[in-house]
Amino acid sequence: MPKNEGVLIRKDNAAALGEVAREFGGIPKSEVGERVERGNAPRKPDHNLISVYNNSAVVLVPSNIVQIYKTGSVQDRSPIMTRELGNVAWHASTPNGVNEGTYAVMLTQATIEGIGKALVAGVVKVRLDDTNEGLFANPQYNNLTSMATEPVGMFKVLYVDTAGDSDTWGFIQLAVPMDEEFDAEITGNTSLGGNQWTYSFKQIEKLTADYGNWTDVSGGWIGAAALNRIEDINAATGVQGNGVDAANLDPAGTGSDTFFIKECPTGTPVRMKRIRFADGTSEFWFSYSNGVDGGCS
Repeated sequence: MPKNEGVLIRKDNAAALGEVAREFGGIPKSEVGERVERGNAPRKPDHNLISVYNNSAVVLVPSNIVQIYKTGSVQDRSPIMTRELGNVAWHASTPNGVNEGTYAVMLTQATIEGIGKALVAGVVKVRLDDTNEGLFANPQYNNLTSMATEPVGMFKVLYVDTAGDSDTWGFIQLAVPMDEEFDAEITGNTSLGGNQWTYSFKQIEKLTADYGNWTDVSGGWIGAAALNRIEDINAATGVQGNGVDAANLDPAGTGSDTFFIKECPTGTPVRMKRIRFADGTSEFWFSYSNGVDGGCS
């Protein structure tokens, strides 16, 4: 089975579940049955299983989603020495909603300031909010118990117990977070003044080669307020993000020879990126170098 393709698993399809277990690993034994050891061969260590130090304010239990990091920095992914317990562990805390750092799923209980075991890569069973029926699962702000499915996100969803249910279970491919980027088509714009706009968009995908042939993604993202990186420094005066000085758009200052910074045209395909913030909110950004248009009279 190609590693880049998802697998749809039905509850009564044990063969498919076994295939995923062999391909990705990481399903707790309680989900796939006891492992049969061959002879007296030593069992290989599971490098996807790590020790975590419970730095949250609650007891962590199996299937809890945690963010792991070095003290004081979510972005620092180095393990630390928990000297008072004589063990090497990562600090584990409640997800803060930022898609940086590393996430893990608890496989054992960890008392407050205690040590437990968590999975950082592999296929694992988690609770899901599948309201959006998305193809990816994302940790939720200040939520240890479940992830939310969305059209784009961090971890592939391989199976959902009850599609569309806001409180269900499923299997995800837990691994290095996937970049939340996708192709989108600009569908409209609203002027903010100062040569800046917000843009509506829809998610699209490319199915065949050459110009054109973009197709809407069923159940994909539809947004109303994406922002353009190139417009970030734009203003009514001064040098704009596309390198043009606004003073040169009407060099005579008469208003008769006038040019304008133009918005990204409707119908333009762009590469969209979702950016998350610590409070659980997010924005969508893309890059388009604005054109200049106008006329002389």
